Amino acid sequence: MSELKIAKMIMKRRKERKMTQEDLANYLGVSKAAISKWETGQSYPDLALLPIIAAYFNLSVDELIGYEPQMDKNEIRSLYQRLCHDFTTQPFDEVITTCRDIVRRYYSCYPLLFQIGVLMINHSMLDPNQTQAINEWARSLFERVKVNSEDVDLAKQAQTFEALSYILLNQPLEALRLLEGCQKPMATGELLQAQAYQMMGEWEEAQKSTQIALYKGLMLMMEAFPMMLSLNDGAKFETVLQKLLEVVQTFELEGLNPYCLMPIYLLVAKKWMGLQEEERALDYLEQYTKLATSIGSSFYLRASTFFNQLDQWYETFDLGKMAPRNEVIIKQSMIDAVVMEPLFMSLQTNERFIQLVKRLGE
Repeated sequence: MSELKIAKMIMKRRKERKMTQEDLANYLGVSKAAISKWETGQSYPDLALLPIIAAYFNLSVDELIGYEPQMDKNEIRSLYQRLCHDFTTQPFDEVITTCRDIVRRYYSCYPLLFQIGVLMINHSMLDPNQTQAINEWARSLFERVKVNSEDVDLAKQAQTFEALSYILLNQPLEALRLLEGCQKPMATGELLQAQAYQMMGEWEEAQKSTQIALYKGLMLMMEAFPMMLSLNDGAKFETVLQKLLEVVQTFELEGLNPYCLMPIYLLVAKKWMGLQEEERALDYLEQYTKLATSIGSSFYLRASTFFNQLDQWYETFDLGKMAPRNEVIIKQSMIDAVVMEPLFMSLQTNERFIQLVKRLGE
């Protein structure tokens, strides 16, 4: 129990009610001197008095004594992994109930609330009847983290994910409101770190910080390519696609991060189908299948010969190298993305398509 917090809480609430120490002492049946000692941290109330004091000030006992249950990074990571597995082995409603209970218990552990929000938007599609409600709950968790967390970086991440939640909820104006001003140019901390390390002669640390900055920029570029591909047609579409393939080849992205490429290849295949270019669509479905089968069960982030100093950095992520969803769900989503896509229905009797689906299933 933290005497300091309970002392401040009793004094704060007493003064809010415009009570003297003697008034509170008379209500509780203790001496004025006892109240004075509580408020100066010299002692604290008997255990039996805590519920009475809390109820009088309309607080929970935890709020009165300043107890805020917390989890450390490793505990959060382990819990996330367990809940991911639960989504594949237990009824959806039971897992959601478990998540809500955890949030109620750890309502002031903002890193945990953030990860529960991420967990929700990564699994809300498992029950289409509840997708909207689950995404709204996730949005509210991100908002709480954004408003209350003293960790500036975590609050910024929460704001970005709150905007993503609004997109998922089909509320683009709210997303834009949150993201207003995000286009302002800013220096990256990693490059400043690299410069500082270089000045100190710590070449390896400078190299690592530079690689992190370049990798983050590369991943941001890969996030932008799908939108560029979607927004353009004809010769411009093919130009954007060619630029994409040049980046993929230059940085050996198929080995470095196949996860960021798979939805892009799928998007390109759908784009070619819309243009009545079945063979070109099948070419990209082939690339998609190749990546899916090369991943196997190794759903984690990787380094490469060029980005060879990222492994330690990956471990600093909230979830480490692990994927945000269980591998069973990831594998099924890989298959569903192809066989359930309306644009590919006309390929159902195409032998090449049949073989691709078979390879995905295996």
